[in-house]
Amino acid sequence: MLYAIGTKVRLRYTGERGTITGILDGDMLQVRLDSDPDIEIPAFEEDLLRDEAAEPVSAGAKFIQGKQEKKPEAPPARRLQSQYKILKPKGLQLAFEPMPGRDGSVSRYKVWLLNDTLSEFLMEFDLFTHARDVLSVDDKIPASTALELGDFLSDDLNEAPEAFLRVKRITTAGVDDPIEHTLKIKPKQFFNSLLTAPILNVLAYQFVMIDKFDQDDERKKAI
Repeated sequence: MLYAIGTKVRLRYTGERGTITGILDGDMLQVRLDSDPDIEIPAFEEDLLRDEAAEPVSAGAKFIQGKQEKKPEAPPARRLQSQYKILKPKGLQLAFEPMPGRDGSVSRYKVWLLNDTLSEFLMEFDLFTHARDVLSVDDKIPASTALELGDFLSDDLNEAPEAFLRVKRITTAGVDDPIEHTLKIKPKQFFNSLLTAPILNVLAYQFVMIDKFDQDDERKKAI
């Protein structure tokens, strides 16, 4: 453990600053955000950096500016292509893949958008709760592809999470009109949705977001 309660830290990928307020299980720490002292969030130790600039300086000590640390970029989102031919397209689905810790408990999920269709889409996705914005992604998702969106914490299930998806299908005739859907996720509903996810071929909690499109049956030839 590199951090103690009271240590000033920065979140590695967002740059937000805060203070360690608690030690959690599974290599996680509780962080109170400087931007909103009423909010404390769990964070993995590997996702934190010591905020040396915010540490108290001893009286009379001379401050020397150290080498500026280059802010690491978030790794690119993974795209997994299906290895089989889609016989019965099931539409665009949202999947939450459990990510067990060392002790086997699950405190976070990897979120995927599954394009189980023969079409390509421009997409806008937002996942949010009453307490915070969890994910926001604008991208393009090819046919028969799983697109990695980010991480979702187990604690977020208690904060009335909602997922919003807007898509535009890309065809040889151009781009279709947008279709959108908002999903309200309830804990009981969530834990009753464990199935083998298409394309990923792993157990995941999944929800159909959009399965009906204008001029359905894919009569337009997708790019």
